[in-house]
Formats: sequence, structure tokens, C-alpha cells
Amino acid sequence: MMEWYNTLQRPPLTPPNWLLMVLWALVYGLIVGAVVLYLRTPREERSKLFQTMFYVHLGAHLLWPLLFFVAQSPLAAMVDIIILGLSLVYLMLAVWPIRRMVSVMLLPYLMLVAFSYYLNAGYWLLN
Repeated sequence: MMEWYNTLQRPPLTPPNWLLMVLWALVYGLIVGAVVLYLRTPREERSKLFQTMFYVHLGAHLLWPLLFFVAQSPLAAMVDIIILGLSLVYLMLAVWPIRRMVSVMLLPYLMLVAFSYYLNAGYWLLN
């Protein structure tokens, strides 16, 4: 898996792997905090559609490394990251009226997803 990745031509602005790992660790902390904060919202204010979209988003998030690293398909991973990004934007907009802090906490995640899309598209175009 890593042998394939190490042979790829890297897009400009590709950070070192250790930096991406640190950034993702920080973002995962914010995601967990946002989920905990959302779960403190009274049940009657929560939306079934939000919950469904959360699971779509979670599935897309878990699928991305399988598509990129295991299937070695930057194109399929790029399609997945579009779904991931759009579902994240939906979640942020849907929760804004009831728990604005959740949306704010997810903003770094959205920024990292956008940067990851740039990297993913770069790997696809360059390789």
C-alpha cells in the first residue's frame, strides 16, 4: 500500500506525512467535541435527516482511505471526497440554527477536507 503511495508524483504544497497526521489528530478532537455537543441538544430539536446525513458522511469518511490507498484509485477517492465535503457542508448548515458552536468546531475539518480534495485531485492529475 505505502509502496504505491511513495511512487506517486506529489502535488505542490503537499505537506510532510507527519504534519498531516498531527492536523488530522487535532481535527478529530474537534469532531468528537462537536458530536458530543450536538448530542447534548434536546432530542426534539434533532433532525432524522441530520442523523441520516451524518451516517452518509461517516461512511464517505471511512471509505476514502480504502479507495485511495487500498484500491489505489485517486479518481474514485476524489468522487468520495466530494460527497464527504458536500455532506459536511450540509451538516454544518443544518446544525447552525440549533448549535452554532458545532458548526464553528467543524470549520477546521471543512478546511482540511478542502485541502485534501486539492491534494487528491493533484495526485489524480499528476499520476
